[in-house]
Amino acid sequence: MKKMIMALLLTMGVSLPSTARIFVGGTGGVGNVNNAFCWVMKPKVGYEFNERWAVGTMLGFSLIDSEIAGVADPFVRLNCWNNGKFFFDVKAHAELLFQSEVGAAAIGVAPSLRYQFSPHWQVAASVGLLGTQYDEGEWLPTFMVTGSTELGIIYRF
Repeated sequence: MKKMIMALLLTMGVSLPSTARIFVGGTGGVGNVNNAFCWVMKPKVGYEFNERWAVGTMLGFSLIDSEIAGVADPFVRLNCWNNGKFFFDVKAHAELLFQSEVGAAAIGVAPSLRYQFSPHWQVAASVGLLGTQYDEGEWLPTFMVTGSTELGIIYRF
C-alpha cells in the first residue's frame, strides 16, 4: 500500500504544467541587522509554477560589522502586475542569519520590481520589508519596514 501511494505521489509530482520554469540568479544588497550595517550576497534558485506564482530559496553569506554570517532566505513570489517587460511582485519570505554570537530573523512581505530584457534574462530590485523581526531574543510585536535594498539578476530556463 505504501508503495502504491508513493508511486501515485511521484506521478503527480512529475506532471508539470507547460508554463513552469526553473530560474537561477543571485542577489546582493545592503541593510541594517540589529542596528549594525550589513552587506549580503545570496545565490538564488526557484521554480515558477505559472505566470503568477513562484517559490525558491536564497542561500548565501552576509558581512555584519566585519563578521561573516550564513543566510537562508526561502520565499514565495506573487506576480501582481506585468506588461510583458516589467513585473511588480510581492514576496513573502523568512530570512534567517546564522552567526556565532548573533542570530537574526525577519518574516514579512517585500515589494520588488523585475525587468525582462531578453526571453531568459531579468534584473530585479527589492526595497524594504514589511513584517516582523527577531531582535535580542524576542520577536518584536509590531510590523515595521526595514531599510534593506537588494539588486539581482535572474536567468529563466
